Amino acid sequence: MGVRSLALASGLIVFLWAQVALAEEGVELWQSPLGTGWAVSVNPADGSCWAGTGASVMHLAADGRVLSHTNGFTRPSSLSVNSVDGSCWVADEETKQVVHLAEDATELWRRSFGLPSSVCVNPADGSCWVADHDNDALVHLAADGGELRTIQSPIGPSCVAVDPTDGSCWSGSAGGIIHIAADARMQEAL
Repeated sequence: MGVRSLALASGLIVFLWAQVALAEEGVELWQSPLGTGWAVSVNPADGSCWAGTGASVMHLAADGRVLSHTNGFTRPSSLSVNSVDGSCWVADEETKQVVHLAEDATELWRRSFGLPSSVCVNPADGSCWVADHDNDALVHLAADGGELRTIQSPIGPSCVAVDPTDGSCWSGSAGGIIHIAADARMQEAL
Protein backbone atom coordinates (compact mmCIF):
# COMPACT_ATOMS: atom_id res chain seq x y z
CA MET A 1 0.00 0.00 0.00
CA GLY A 2 1.38 3.41 -0.96
CA VAL A 3 0.85 6.89 0.34
CA ARG A 4 -2.14 8.53 -1.41
CA SER A 5 -1.38 12.12 -0.45
CA LEU A 6 0.86 14.21 1.73
CA ALA A 7 0.52 17.65 3.28
CA LEU A 8 2.98 19.71 5.30
CA ALA A 9 2.46 22.51 7.81
CA SER A 10 4.33 23.64 10.87
CA GLY A 11 6.25 20.39 11.24
CA LEU A 12 3.15 18.20 10.82
CA ILE A 13 3.10 15.50 8.16
CA VAL A 14 -0.17 13.76 7.22
CA PHE A 15 -0.06 10.45 5.33
CA LEU A 16 -3.54 9.77 4.04
CA TRP A 17 -3.47 6.09 3.19
CA ALA A 18 -2.83 5.13 6.77
CA GLN A 19 -4.28 8.42 8.04
CA VAL A 20 -1.51 9.00 10.51
CA ALA A 21 -0.15 12.37 11.58
CA LEU A 22 3.54 12.48 12.42
CA ALA A 23 5.53 15.20 14.14
CA GLU A 24 8.64 16.44 12.35
CA GLU A 25 10.67 13.90 14.30
CA GLY A 26 8.53 11.03 12.94
CA VAL A 27 6.64 10.43 16.19
CA GLU A 28 2.98 9.43 15.64
CA LEU A 29 0.69 12.15 17.00
CA TRP A 30 -2.67 10.59 16.15
CA GLN A 31 -4.33 8.15 13.77
CA SER A 32 -7.73 8.59 12.17
CA PRO A 33 -10.24 5.74 12.44
CA LEU A 34 -12.43 7.20 9.69
CA GLY A 35 -11.39 5.22 6.62
CA THR A 36 -9.52 5.97 3.44
CA GLY A 37 -8.34 9.51 2.94
CA TRP A 38 -8.64 11.01 -0.55
CA ALA A 39 -7.23 14.48 -0.15
CA VAL A 40 -5.92 16.95 2.44
CA SER A 41 -5.27 20.67 2.67
CA VAL A 42 -3.48 22.30 5.59
CA ASN A 43 -4.22 25.83 6.77
CA PRO A 44 -0.82 27.46 7.39
CA ALA A 45 -2.47 30.13 9.53
CA ASP A 46 -3.43 27.71 12.33
CA GLY A 47 -2.01 24.29 11.35
CA SER A 48 -5.47 22.74 11.04
CA CYS A 49 -6.13 20.21 8.29
CA TRP A 50 -9.16 19.56 6.12
CA ALA A 51 -9.33 15.93 4.96
CA GLY A 52 -11.58 14.13 2.49
CA THR A 53 -12.17 10.73 4.08
CA GLY A 54 -14.48 8.19 2.51
CA ALA A 55 -17.81 9.96 2.01
CA SER A 56 -17.12 12.89 4.32
CA VAL A 57 -14.92 15.92 4.89
CA MET A 58 -13.30 16.46 8.26
CA HIS A 59 -11.69 19.55 9.73
CA LEU A 60 -8.96 18.58 12.19
CA ALA A 61 -7.12 20.79 14.65
CA ALA A 62 -3.32 20.70 14.52
CA ASP A 63 -3.35 18.26 17.46
CA GLY A 64 -5.77 15.90 15.65
CA ARG A 65 -9.00 16.88 17.44
CA VAL A 66 -12.00 16.70 15.11
CA LEU A 67 -13.39 20.22 14.70
CA SER A 68 -16.11 19.15 12.26
CA HIS A 69 -17.19 16.08 10.33
CA THR A 70 -19.42 16.76 7.32
CA ASN A 71 -21.19 13.96 5.43
CA GLY A 72 -22.89 14.21 2.05
CA PHE A 73 -19.89 13.63 -0.21
CA THR A 74 -19.13 10.59 -2.33
CA ARG A 75 -15.43 11.01 -3.10
CA PRO A 76 -13.92 14.33 -2.00
CA SER A 77 -10.83 14.04 -4.19
CA SER A 78 -9.37 17.56 -3.95
CA LEU A 79 -9.49 20.16 -1.18
CA SER A 80 -8.08 23.64 -0.84
CA VAL A 81 -8.24 25.74 2.33
CA ASN A 82 -8.32 29.53 2.30
CA SER A 83 -5.81 30.58 4.95
CA VAL A 84 -7.45 34.01 5.31
CA ASP A 85 -10.99 32.95 6.30
CA GLY A 86 -10.43 29.23 7.09
CA SER A 87 -13.00 28.08 4.52
CA CYS A 88 -12.44 24.99 2.39
CA TRP A 89 -13.22 24.25 -1.25
CA VAL A 90 -14.03 20.61 -2.05
CA ALA A 91 -14.06 18.87 -5.44
CA ASP A 92 -16.23 15.75 -5.29
CA GLU A 93 -15.49 13.75 -8.45
CA GLU A 94 -18.34 11.26 -8.03
CA THR A 95 -21.13 13.81 -7.56
CA LYS A 96 -19.37 16.12 -10.07
CA GLN A 97 -19.72 19.08 -7.74
CA VAL A 98 -17.59 21.72 -6.07
CA VAL A 99 -18.69 22.64 -2.56
CA HIS A 100 -17.50 25.65 -0.55
CA LEU A 101 -17.55 25.11 3.23
CA ALA A 102 -17.16 27.84 5.84
CA GLU A 103 -14.54 27.38 8.58
CA ASP A 104 -17.25 25.86 10.82
CA ALA A 105 -18.16 23.43 7.95
CA THR A 106 -21.44 25.19 7.11
CA GLU A 107 -22.12 24.71 3.40
CA LEU A 108 -21.90 28.10 1.67
CA TRP A 109 -22.83 26.85 -1.80
CA ARG A 110 -22.58 23.89 -4.20
CA ARG A 111 -22.12 23.91 -7.99
CA SER A 112 -22.09 21.19 -10.69
CA PHE A 113 -19.26 20.56 -13.17
CA GLY A 114 -18.38 17.96 -15.82
CA LEU A 115 -15.68 16.36 -13.64
CA PRO A 116 -14.03 18.64 -11.08
CA SER A 117 -10.68 16.91 -10.62
CA SER A 118 -8.87 19.66 -8.67
CA VAL A 119 -9.49 22.93 -6.82
CA CYS A 120 -7.06 25.61 -5.61
CA VAL A 121 -8.01 28.77 -3.73
CA ASN A 122 -6.23 32.09 -4.05
CA PRO A 123 -6.08 33.47 -0.49
CA ALA A 124 -5.34 36.96 -1.82
CA ASP A 125 -8.91 37.40 -3.08
CA GLY A 126 -10.80 34.27 -1.92
CA SER A 127 -11.37 33.07 -5.48
CA CYS A 128 -10.81 29.49 -6.60
CA TRP A 129 -9.70 27.76 -9.80
CA VAL A 130 -11.37 24.47 -10.76
CA ALA A 131 -9.92 21.92 -13.18
CA ASP A 132 -13.04 20.64 -15.01
CA HIS A 133 -11.56 17.61 -16.75
CA ASP A 134 -14.60 16.45 -18.74
CA ASN A 135 -15.33 19.92 -20.15
CA ASP A 136 -11.65 20.62 -21.01
CA ALA A 137 -11.91 23.81 -18.98
CA LEU A 138 -10.33 25.79 -16.20
CA VAL A 139 -13.03 27.68 -14.32
CA HIS A 140 -12.23 30.66 -12.09
CA LEU A 141 -14.86 31.19 -9.39
CA ALA A 142 -15.41 34.07 -6.97
CA ALA A 143 -15.74 33.24 -3.27
CA ASP A 144 -19.54 33.40 -3.60
CA GLY A 145 -19.50 30.80 -6.42
CA GLY A 146 -20.04 33.26 -9.26
CA GLU A 147 -18.10 32.47 -12.41
CA LEU A 148 -15.33 34.97 -13.12
CA ARG A 149 -14.08 33.28 -16.30
CA THR A 150 -13.80 29.96 -18.09
CA ILE A 151 -10.75 29.11 -20.15
CA GLN A 152 -10.78 26.19 -22.54
CA SER A 153 -7.80 23.93 -22.00
CA PRO A 154 -6.19 22.02 -24.87
CA ILE A 155 -6.62 18.69 -23.03
CA GLY A 156 -8.77 17.99 -19.96
CA PRO A 157 -6.98 19.52 -16.96
CA SER A 158 -6.37 17.22 -14.02
CA CYS A 159 -4.83 19.61 -11.47
CA VAL A 160 -4.53 23.32 -10.70
CA ALA A 161 -2.30 25.47 -8.49
CA VAL A 162 -2.52 29.21 -7.84
CA ASP A 163 0.38 31.57 -7.29
CA PRO A 164 -1.01 33.94 -4.64
CA THR A 165 1.74 36.49 -5.29
CA ASP A 166 0.44 37.33 -8.77
CA GLY A 167 -2.94 35.51 -9.05
CA SER A 168 -1.80 33.32 -11.94
CA CYS A 169 -2.92 29.72 -12.32
CA TRP A 170 -0.91 26.67 -13.37
CA SER A 171 -2.64 23.56 -14.67
CA GLY A 172 -1.44 20.10 -15.57
CA SER A 173 -2.95 17.49 -17.85
CA ALA A 174 -1.88 14.56 -19.98
CA GLY A 175 -1.08 17.16 -22.66
CA GLY A 176 1.38 19.13 -20.54
CA ILE A 177 1.37 22.17 -18.29
CA ILE A 178 -0.19 25.56 -19.02
CA HIS A 179 0.16 28.86 -17.21
CA ILE A 180 -2.67 31.39 -17.10
CA ALA A 181 -1.79 34.95 -16.16
CA ALA A 182 -4.04 36.82 -13.72
CA ASP A 183 -5.54 38.75 -16.65
CA ALA A 184 -6.62 35.38 -18.16
CA ARG A 185 -4.04 35.32 -20.96
CA MET A 186 -3.02 31.72 -21.51
CA GLN A 187 0.73 31.45 -21.55
CA GLU A 188 2.65 28.99 -23.64
CA ALA A 189 1.98 25.32 -22.91
CA LEU A 190 5.01 23.50 -21.58
